[in-house]
Amino acid sequence: MTQHPGQDPGHDPGRHPARDGGPQDEVEFFTPDGELARHRARYGPDRRAPGRAGLAARPVVLDGGWKLLQYRLPLSARGDRRAYAALERGIGAALTVERAYGARTPRRFTRLVGQNLDVSEPFVLFERPRAAPLAQRGEELGIEELGRVMAELALVVRLLERAGVVHRAISPETVLWDGEQVYVRELLNAMPAHSAREAFGRLPWAAPEQYRGTGRCDPRDDLWSAAMVMYHVMGGRPDGTAAPPPDLDTYNQLAALRDSGAFAPLAADRPSPATVLDRLGVPDPAGPAARPGDELDAGRAEYAGHLADKRRFLGGDGHTAPSGGDPPGGGPADLPPDVTGPAPGAWSTRSSEGARGGSPGTGGGGRARSPRRTGLGLGRLGGFGGFGRKGGDR
Repeated sequence: MTQHPGQDPGHDPGRHPARDGGPQDEVEFFTPDGELARHRARYGPDRRAPGRAGLAARPVVLDGGWKLLQYRLPLSARGDRRAYAALERGIGAALTVERAYGARTPRRFTRLVGQNLDVSEPFVLFERPRAAPLAQRGEELGIEELGRVMAELALVVRLLERAGVVHRAISPETVLWDGEQVYVRELLNAMPAHSAREAFGRLPWAAPEQYRGTGRCDPRDDLWSAAMVMYHVMGGRPDGTAAPPPDLDTYNQLAALRDSGAFAPLAADRPSPATVLDRLGVPDPAGPAARPGDELDAGRAEYAGHLADKRRFLGGDGHTAPSGGDPPGGGPADLPPDVTGPAPGAWSTRSSEGARGGSPGTGGGGRARSPRRTGLGLGRLGGFGGFGRKGGDR
């Protein structure tokens, strides 16, 4: 990989992409550290990206055999300001999480490799997942593994809360398990915590208030999603409503989630992710959440100003992506899943009798473990959570 101090304004790395087996093309992108990288790349065919308005997805192999997944805004959708704003917002979320935790904790998020918004087809690159979604592995997991998955998933929600990010798309399709730890897929549908909710997702995975698009995004929205995933993977049969499952009392393994109120329909009635970790006996690695008026305020304000400048330049109205998603899709772990989650009953798990026994708790415990821009791209800018400097703030 070669690093370059600037970008040739006459070069568009999104133009004339090569296909697998064809000649290589060159791609340029900004790394999470804001450095400009240039690689040779081969592109596979376009895939649907269900639930990601206006975006196309395709596999990419960089020189050296580095296998990635690219999401991009094709030329046919370049005038869709909401789709562009959604891509920009998703990149901001991924940058926030990458800079907060990328080198500080065991990786629990699909790795952001780079992005470039200053090309004719703006794009973002993620590493292809190396684990299978719970939608494919639910029947294989024993009671001890299920307890570890629950602890790890609660930890993921806590880390997102600390970064000021609400994922909004936690479901059996987007939660991955490699036998040791949980990963969640790309944060392209994420929203800043406390921003106005937009209707998105599918019941029962989407929290009821998120599904309706009322109130403000709350980290406890993701806690509902995580709780419903665990209920389903343990053998429950969600009915696709906004109510808690009626048979929760029969699942002893879900006692920490059930008794703490994680299944409450309203976010205000759910516990904090830190409280759930405590009930599960998992150390909280994130520490206390950032307080209003902390030292990150300057970074947040600067980032908001850059986005406002860009939208004025593009003639945008500042609106975000439209709600909802496409019909169910999904597939192998290295292809984009339907981020709205499978329809209830679309896939089966273990017999419900198999997960109702056991003792409450985890069963196995958890393992706690100065900006620059090119044109109007993000460059070294921090994500929307305000992590405006390399490596996060703590």
